Amino acid sequence: MFKLYGDNFYHSVLFEQAKTFTCVISGDGKEMWGPMNKKYFKDDTLWSTTYSYICAKMCFPTIYPKNIETLKNEVKLTYKTVRGSDLKLKRVLVRTTGNGQSRK
Repeated sequence: MFKLYGDNFYHSVLFEQAKTFTCVISGDGKEMWGPMNKKYFKDDTLWSTTYSYICAKMCFPTIYPKNIETLKNEVKLTYKTVRGSDLKLKRVLVRTTGNGQSRK
């Protein structure tokens, strides 16, 4: 992941955590991956980036991220059934924006 996309990472936290990330082999041959000293070093950002990479490449390769800022301004048109003053049902056009607010 770092070899392919390392130039696109703008967070120094990933590289700081990668410096202290090691493999420890126990006496019975079990491999355990993690920071050198869990008391002083963290590995949460490194694991979350790795899992998101695996999920993006293997589980959902055809789905691409969306820019949330552009979705906020989109308007979705739906019909809502409401009861009028004469107690009859009628359909009313409701416009909903990306942030969940509805406008008639």
